[in-house]
Amino acid sequence: MQFSSIIFLGLLMLPIEEQSDLIKTSQHQPENSNTKFEKILSVSKSGVTYLASEDKKITLIEETGRISFSVDGQILSIRTDKTGSRIAALAKKLTSGKEPGLDLYLLSKDSDVPLVLSLPHFFDDHLPEIAVSSHGDILVGSTTSNVVTLYNADGTAVKEITLFAKSPYSLERSMRLAFAPDGESFYIASMRLPAQPGNPFANENITLHKYNLQGKIIWQAVLPEQGLGAMRLAENGTLLAINTYDAFSPQGIVQSTHIFSTGGNLVSKLNTGFHDAEFTENNQRLLLFTKKQASLYDISDGAVVSSVKIESPQMIHAAACLSQGEGFMLLTGESHFLSGQFQFLENRLREYAANGDLLAQIEVDAALTPAAKIKCGTNNQIVLFDTHRIELYRERGQK
Repeated sequence: MQFSSIIFLGLLMLPIEEQSDLIKTSQHQPENSNTKFEKILSVSKSGVTYLASEDKKITLIEETGRISFSVDGQILSIRTDKTGSRIAALAKKLTSGKEPGLDLYLLSKDSDVPLVLSLPHFFDDHLPEIAVSSHGDILVGSTTSNVVTLYNADGTAVKEITLFAKSPYSLERSMRLAFAPDGESFYIASMRLPAQPGNPFANENITLHKYNLQGKIIWQAVLPEQGLGAMRLAENGTLLAINTYDAFSPQGIVQSTHIFSTGGNLVSKLNTGFHDAEFTENNQRLLLFTKKQASLYDISDGAVVSSVKIESPQMIHAAACLSQGEGFMLLTGESHFLSGQFQFLENRLREYAANGDLLAQIEVDAALTPAAKIKCGTNNQIVLFDTHRIELYRERGQK
């Protein structure tokens, strides 16, 4: 682990000439073409805390400087706890003579030496699902076998959890993992059977489990749908939203969103799904979006507060709540397949009031990748984050 006093790799202040109620205040690009921005961790008045990767190195950039970790292999995916103090990096083994498999690096700001777990992996398998807690506990989930292994912070396997007594090997299954913010429990959502034409009546196919750190089940809920989509946990862990769907109903794909309390009670259900979702700070509302529509849903009232539809060829590829649910931001663009990959062009950052009125928008320069995200910070400062760019925006006249 290396520590440097360089702060934020230098955000560049930009002159703003476009007339808009949103203005871009700064931007940042990688130091070289091999650097890839991985994840935003926090946004404050003084800057952005984020993770970057470069070849066999992972760097955590904070206000106080940066910390770098070395990884012996090709980095495939990175997961962190909420603050970024615990990092799990999945890497492909590159050393000749090793058995086929993956290495999972467990990195901590408090340790110079990473813990490395060797994971079995066959060439046709999907990459395992990974989650890491604030205490350093790790979940490794196999979607093909529906088995999840819980490791503690020193790499000891605490429990191997077989989710279903009868769950055949399949490459067409989804799984979602999440630790509670306090690190004292975790959630697993999984499909018993794959959602495919051969199983058109595989209803009650989704189970949401909550476990303690000994791998003992606290509660579980069986959901009636066939397929599993995204899952989102509230920042304080009190609510969880999960997207499920029926893929082969007579009406076509029928989506649902279930909202559970931490105690396992079904708080609310919507007859719509989501590509991603975010709870407001007070957990009273849920912002959820698909490619063409974003909705702000009042959980206690069980009613949609507002809904915004985006006209083709534009589509939504990121969304974020403004503070206290007073509105939301959308990042939209047109999807094009160029140079062997999908890119978003004609991008716009749009600000909406809670009632769905468009308040402001600004054009976003250059192309974006499908990995682009937005995040709102202090005083509704907006960060646009992509693999090779970070840009900060704010409302005109706001300091």
